[in-house]
Amino acid sequence: MPTPTPSLQVTHLPTPTPHLQVTHLSDEMRITRGNRGGVFVHLRPAILTREAAKEQAPAPLVAAANPPPAPPSVTSWYDRGIRLTPPPRPPPPPPLEP
Repeated sequence: MPTPTPSLQVTHLPTPTPHLQVTHLSDEMRITRGNRGGVFVHLRPAILTREAAKEQAPAPLVAAANPPPAPPSVTSWYDRGIRLTPPPRPPPPPPLEP
């Protein structure tokens, strides 16, 4: 009589969705971390920097790309120099006499 062969069930786990988390971003460099723990450092060549583009672009295009900043229409409490502090604590009550 043949012996029965054991069966093995395999469950498939869902695969994680790949993603990149940006940890640092500047005009010259971008540092990202992948979902598997890899760290990637991306450097921008000097030809692609904003300074290089300004040097190569005609003056009217540079002026159109960098308009003067508009005055703020609403200033926040922080911009006006106001610091929020909690009110002072009241003095403790006098001790009870027996």
